[in-house]
Amino acid sequence: MSTFLSSAQALSQEITSLVHLPEPFDSLFPNGIIPGSSVLIKGETGGASSIALSILAKMSAKGNWCCVVSMPWITLEVAYTMGANLENIAVLDCIPTKIPQVISHILPATSLVLIDAEYLFSMKNLKLLLSKARNTTTIIIASINPIKAFSCNLNSADFSRNSSFMPDYSITAVKSYWDSLNRSKRVLNRHVTIESGGRRTHGLRIRKDFLLPSETGEAVLLRDQGLVEL
Repeated sequence: MSTFLSSAQALSQEITSLVHLPEPFDSLFPNGIIPGSSVLIKGETGGASSIALSILAKMSAKGNWCCVVSMPWITLEVAYTMGANLENIAVLDCIPTKIPQVISHILPATSLVLIDAEYLFSMKNLKLLLSKARNTTTIIIASINPIKAFSCNLNSADFSRNSSFMPDYSITAVKSYWDSLNRSKRVLNRHVTIESGGRRTHGLRIRKDFLLPSETGEAVLLRDQGLVEL
């Protein structure tokens, strides 16, 4: 009985302390996500990068300290055009073997760590790192290098087959395309269809359409496709 009560109290505390991703991505997980969770952004390569940049921009703009680790394709210039507060973003380029130690040191001081998913898929002692992230309530978001994925025709499944990394939540760019030429014939908007899921959603998947970025530079929710049939 005491074991049951302890489990129930832990679950109650977990539920009441749920956090939400910044708008409009909070609509992907309407019940919130557990602090210290891991999130894998996958799917269509260009769309996945836009999602990662948009979440980084939104969270830094809200005053959260964020860190980008060994992701050279995530540029501060693009993040700034999407509304990021660059004073709240640290960019670290690390030797791959030192990445676990670096992340472990910065977790207590950051709300968000953005990292190349390939490093997590191959990282030793990953469970210890994810456990510390839960203790510090830091969200770890992993995204695949779009250049490598495109040139080698790789996706998250190719990296994860032999990996112990089981993300709590997933955000999948199902499809994306650019449109809306302005007067200078420059493309302004990327339409991205995004589907949320993961083991912490208990089978619930939601699909929505976004502009990443819109003409204002920020992410905008276009259309709610509702629940996805399993």
